[in-house]
This record gives sequence, C-alpha cells and structure tokens, in this order.
Amino acid sequence: VGASWRVNEESFMKQLDFINNLKLKGSYGLQGNDYLYLANSTTRRAYSPYKTLYGITSDGSNPGLEAKYLGRKEVTWEKNKNFNVGLEFSVFSNLISGEVEYFSRVTKDLLFNLPVPASTGFTTEPWNIGDMSNKGYEVTLNANILQKKNLRWTVSVNLTSYKNKVISLPEKFKANGITRGTQKIFEGGSIYDFYLVKYAGVDPTNGDALYWQKNAQGVFEKVGSANYSATNNEQNVGSAIPDLQGGFSTSLEFYGFDLFTQFSYQIGGKMLDSEYSGLMHAGTMGNNWSTDIANRWTPTNTITDVPRIEYNNQNLNAQSDRFLTDASYLSLKTVNFGYSLPKSVIKKAGLTNLRLYVSADNVALWSKRKGMDPRVSLSGLNDESVYSPIRSFSMGLVVNL
Repeated sequence: VGASWRVNEESFMKQLDFINNLKLKGSYGLQGNDYLYLANSTTRRAYSPYKTLYGITSDGSNPGLEAKYLGRKEVTWEKNKNFNVGLEFSVFSNLISGEVEYFSRVTKDLLFNLPVPASTGFTTEPWNIGDMSNKGYEVTLNANILQKKNLRWTVSVNLTSYKNKVISLPEKFKANGITRGTQKIFEGGSIYDFYLVKYAGVDPTNGDALYWQKNAQGVFEKVGSANYSATNNEQNVGSAIPDLQGGFSTSLEFYGFDLFTQFSYQIGGKMLDSEYSGLMHAGTMGNNWSTDIANRWTPTNTITDVPRIEYNNQNLNAQSDRFLTDASYLSLKTVNFGYSLPKSVIKKAGLTNLRLYVSADNVALWSKRKGMDPRVSLSGLNDESVYSPIRSFSMGLVVNL
C-alpha cells in the first residue's frame, strides 16, 4: 500500500512560486521469500521439498536409495516488511530537482542452511534462525546548470547509505554466533562483519610476522608466526558494507557537440583480498609474487610490514586482517562523445538528424590496490570467480530520415 501528497498543489503553497513540485510519499508492504535455502542446491528452486526425500540411484550394478533432501516441517518462509517514506522536489523553474528517501526493511524468520552431523546423510538442513533489518537513505539531485540555445549542461548525483543489523538469533547461537568463512554473524552485528586475527606488523629484529593473540589471562599480546593460532583469537575487524555508495554523471552540449560521462563510487567498506594474499606467500616454488614482496624484511630493510621470506613457513602469511583492504573506489563507467551536423546542412539530403559518435564503457577504475575490483563482490570477498566488467570501445553513425 502506498500514498502521496502533492503539497505544491495546496492553496497555502501558491505564494511560493519558486517551488515547481513538492511531493511527500510513503509505502508499506509485506513480502515472502522461500528461495535459495529451501533446496539442496542454491541454483534451483525446490518445489516439493517434503515429498522427494529419497530417490532411486544406481552406479550400474548397485541400485539403492539415496537421500535427496532433508526437510523440516517447522520451517517457514522469510517475511520482509518494507517501509519507505520520501520527498520529491523541483525548484527555480526546474533548475534543481531531486528526491530524498528513507527506507527500512525488517526480515523475520531468516532462512539459513545449518550444518548437521554427517550421520544424517546430509550436510545441512534449513532453519529459520532469526530477524534482521536494513535501514538507510537515498538521495538523488539533478541540476540544469546551463540551458542556452547552443549550450546545455546538466549534472546528476545520487548516493545511498544503509546499516545492516541482526536483531535476533536462536539462543544456541547467541554466544558464539554463526561462522561463515572469515565472517561471523552475531546478534547486534551485521551479516558482513569480518572476524580475523589482527596483524601486528613485523618484528624488526628477525622479520617474523606478528599477530595479536590472547595470553593465559585472556589479554591480547603480540606473538610471532611460530605461535600463530586462529582459535579464539579472531576479532571484529570491520564490515564489507560501505559508508556511502552511488554515482554521478554530467552531460554537455555545445554547438552540435555532445559529451556524456558517468561515474560510480563507493566510500568505506572492507574487502578480503585473497588474490593479493596468494601473491604475498612466504616462498612457494613455482608461484609468482606481487611486486610488493620487494619490500620484504631483510637485514638491511628492517622497517617494513612485509615479513621475511622463508620457504614453507606459511604462518608468515597466515590469514589475518593484513589482507583486509579498504574497498573504496571510483569508476569511470561511460564516456560518450558525438557530433550532430547542423539541420541546415542535412536538410538538403532529406535527413532530420545525422550524428557521429564514439563511446567507451568501463573505462577506468581507481581503488586501494591495483588489480583489485571491489565491484565484483557485495560480501567483501574477491574469491568468488567473478570477472570484472570488460572495457569496450565503439563508434557509430545515427541517421534519422
């Protein structure tokens, strides 16, 4: 259900003639979701999860029964409660227009595949494990900076910021949370919080990698790589969720020439750069290094954050927040440049428009580390085998008769 109020149409707004449009709007909806987790594969939907528990299988000589799916009659679908409220406006003869919106999405009965003992014949079974919320705001602004006969210039920018919070978990998970690789889900935290051992730098005396670990009294202290242990030493080291993300674009027209550029950006958020970690190994034959390995510890280069090279000592390169990188980026997505011949020239050929153009997509990306593309992963993990968008160039001719 939704509603809006065109405030500028009210009589008390008539004197404010600089306001061209002012509208308040709001909506609320409830949605259900039974996809993704209610199947033994995340790539297809299970339409009859409680009927096909077993199926006939055979390797050619040994036919038998094979477990197909472990259902739970207690499980139910997720319920998403969506609330939006916003303001649309346009002022000064539409010189500036925009929209501001607040959104809230509360999800009840989250679906999750929890591990089960192998003796059941399955690896996981579906559970409703808790509640979660996503709340934030979106802003869009447009400006017609110049609107002359032979000169037009417009600018647009948008931004989004949101917070994710796990509202509740079953009692059995409140103490230790739910582990999902390098991320853990705790009540009060987000679903994209990283929990890793903290890197403490390099021992300048011997080039040993140092890590923050608990001592017998439960106090964190620096230990060398020989004593590295991830057990009970992980700490919350940040979230993959950015502080701000969005895009901006500009369009310029000048005596038949036109130029359009579009950017996207992200400020904040973390990414675990496993590709970089793999290139900073402690010395494995046949594998390449990152050029950053040139700054490793040596007897003549003792002040560095790259430990010494020692073949097969993998704790020198152990998993830690050393490889957790700022996921901020700026991307030049599109550049389009064209020229339209004057109407007086093409009219003689019986044409109404003739435009030549060149265009480029996915032109450039600037991020914390060269070769890392934060855009390929929402979860902050770059080991998901997702390729970066390819750079492409094109040119063309547009003719209107």
